Amino acid sequence: LRILRILRILRILRTMADVPGGPANDSIANHLGPRMSLYLAKCSKESPQVFWTMWVTAFLGGIILCSLVGAHKRDIDKRCASLLKIYYTRIVFFAPVLGLTALSALFAPRTTPLMHMLSMQMEAVVFGSFGTVLMLLLCKETHESLPVQEADTSTMGERVIEALNRQGPQPHFGVPPFGCCFRKCLPHHLLKPSHLLLARAFMRQYAFTVLVSGLLGLWLALASDYQVFSHVNGILNKVVKLSSFICIYGLFILYKCTHDMLEHYRPTAKFVSLKIIVLLMNFQELIISPIVKKTSNGKSCLVNGDHDEEYGQLLVEHMVTMYLTVWESILVAMLVRRAFPASDLPDSEVVLYHAEEVEIQWQQMRTHKKGADVSDCSTSDEEEGSQPRPQD
Repeated sequence: LRILRILRILRILRTMADVPGGPANDSIANHLGPRMSLYLAKCSKESPQVFWTMWVTAFLGGIILCSLVGAHKRDIDKRCASLLKIYYTRIVFFAPVLGLTALSALFAPRTTPLMHMLSMQMEAVVFGSFGTVLMLLLCKETHESLPVQEADTSTMGERVIEALNRQGPQPHFGVPPFGCCFRKCLPHHLLKPSHLLLARAFMRQYAFTVLVSGLLGLWLALASDYQVFSHVNGILNKVVKLSSFICIYGLFILYKCTHDMLEHYRPTAKFVSLKIIVLLMNFQELIISPIVKKTSNGKSCLVNGDHDEEYGQLLVEHMVTMYLTVWESILVAMLVRRAFPASDLPDSEVVLYHAEEVEIQWQQMRTHKKGADVSDCSTSDEEEGSQPRPQD
């Protein structure tokens, strides 16, 4: 009897979903747009010149993008295996993920929330990888400029701090986007482990924020009506933008304090190649919106159901943004190839300290009292490891 009741409830829900204007149609089909087959047939019939031109040129842009990234990836694969090579490979895939997700949204507008979430998560991964690249290069330069002496017991974390403080006290927190206006007011100080750990935390929080907001926005797009989704999604976008500015602030702190040591690695070009797409996407939203409002009447083949003019203009804005993103990703691929060349990678096996290992050493330096020996932790760990383990 319980099984029959469950089946009866499922039958009623299915009937409600099939009714035009029912809850399922209103919450899912309408504000996500038509399905792919209906969208292609309807838009190619109502505006064939506009949409066929957009689809064909965007597809050609995707081919160009894949060829550029493939050539860069082949150059990197020729280098010796190293930690630096792993993170360079992650950064190389930033442009194709950005462009191909936008291209997919052009052919299936219903997938726009999902594609946007994937591109934002890849952006967070790349920013974290860029911070790790700076850390690896910094350790490499410190190892070469401050070679370890026989009687020296200092860790790599201590030597990195020593190398960075050679330039003397600096206003390390007076960088864009938050501290540049207060640079003259901020005190000059030497770098401490807590400062670098804070900069890394600023970069890592972006990945968590993007993941949570993306999943929540996608859930709302599938489960709620358009009014609730539009309101909450606007709040989520503001939270993500604030989180991205905090991430950029952490990147600027790390970039500024390592610029002099890593100057021959062109850190400025590396930073610009990754941030230019974010700046372009933020500014193009401000430009596209008023243009679409003046040129569009809100009636579009993207609209599925009865919606107001503002909603139709919003869908057109999304399509134009996705189309421009395909071509902007080609620019990103070209800049990344110049800023992260395969020549930066070692031809032979070299000693590279892992960024997480150095961060652990900084945490030990921060938690230990002034004048304490950092090696006490490692000594205690060895003593614990030397004790006999209990039998299973």
